[in-house]
Amino acid sequence: MSRFAPRSTNGMASSSSSSSTTTSSNASEVAQLNSSITSPPGCRFSFFKQLWRKPKKTDSHLLANFYREDTKLQQTVMRLLVIPADQQSGEEAKSLSQRMRRLQGVVMNQIMEVVREALPESYNRRDFRAKYTEEVVTDNINGALWHAAECLSFGVEIAYHPSESLELQPLAAQMSSLIDSVRTTLRTHCHIKELLQLPANVRDMLQLFDTKWAEFEWNYASMMCPVLSLHQYEHQQETVVLMCEAAQRALKKGWLSTELFEFVDPVLMFAIPRLAIVTGLTHNVAGPLDLTRDAEDIPQCFRVFLKVLVKVK
Repeated sequence: MSRFAPRSTNGMASSSSSSSTTTSSNASEVAQLNSSITSPPGCRFSFFKQLWRKPKKTDSHLLANFYREDTKLQQTVMRLLVIPADQQSGEEAKSLSQRMRRLQGVVMNQIMEVVREALPESYNRRDFRAKYTEEVVTDNINGALWHAAECLSFGVEIAYHPSESLELQPLAAQMSSLIDSVRTTLRTHCHIKELLQLPANVRDMLQLFDTKWAEFEWNYASMMCPVLSLHQYEHQQETVVLMCEAAQRALKKGWLSTELFEFVDPVLMFAIPRLAIVTGLTHNVAGPLDLTRDAEDIPQCFRVFLKVLVKVK
């Protein structure tokens, strides 16, 4: 199970009046955009027109692929809904549930690809993912986030995070509604091959979705897993650079051999940090081991040994 997936259901959480107001406002914004896209004056598509615009099996452009995968997702959901309540824990239900989660990831990844191609200059690039732990950034991160948004929008309370869950529920509810609107809109425009030719109001919806999705991802990730602050991230990068410089210097001086690195010799786990400390104190004096800095500006891994480092220098 993904680290992002809600770990337990503690029942329905009650919403405050401010949360209800926010949700109502967000829903109104989405409905207004959706209305302008799906029912523009004089451009109401007939049922047969929509069938005519359905992509052919030979079509391989992005929106055609999205249409096919989204259709699979809809069919899987429908099959899940008709399973009797007393069989919800059976093998068929489990298999369909797993298929649904996988297809959610595929569909959401395709939506994000549409966003990147339709909004090449203005989409959110998710640079903040560099602050996540490695186990979080997986191929199915978007699918896991979609599942989390659905759970939170239904009032599910994330284990050990009751107050944060309550705060995030209005945004999650908006995301669930917005995802449905985006899926419907992209299916309607699935005949378009060049995404830069999407109507302006469709691109506006994609821009809103991208902004809200990035906001939801950051808030949810910050709640569910350790996320480095900007200060911590900068310290981490400084420490990595210092250790790389120490390793390069040791190779030039002949203190370490290339064979040690090629075979990932365990001795490097002790040698490189020690060399990095010496390098930081004697050569890279303006780096992370600059002892003239305030203690808060020195990386945590060195800060705890500050008195010893002063003596060593």
